[in-house]
Amino acid sequence: MDQLSYSAAWLSRWRDEITGAVNFMMSTFEETYGYEPGTNEVRVASGEDLRAARDYGATGFL
Repeated sequence: MDQLSYSAAWLSRWRDEITGAVNFMMSTFEETYGYEPGTNEVRVASGEDLRAARDYGATGFL
C-alpha cells in the first residue's frame, strides 16, 4: 500500500486554502440557505465522538 507523506509546508498550504474556501462560503451562507450557519470546528475526537462514530458505523450507513 502506498503511504502519503504530508510535509508541514503542504499542511500549511492546505489549511490556508481550506480556510479561504470556508470563509467565502460562510460569508454567503445565510443568503444562500436562508438560515445562519452552525458552529463547526476541526478538533481531536473525544471519547464521546468516537463512540458516536462507532454507533453510526454499526447502523450500516457507512
